[in-house]
Amino acid sequence: MEPCVGNKFRLGRKIGSGSFGEIYLGSSHAFFLPLPI
Repeated sequence: MEPCVGNKFRLGRKIGSGSFGEIYLGSSHAFFLPLPI
């Protein structure tokens, strides 16, 4: 089971990190479109 954010998005693999924080590749539960989180 993948972690969820706000019960609307699934968290995928980590795609970057730095002084700004961490960016993960996620997808929307409604549309299943890939998006950065």
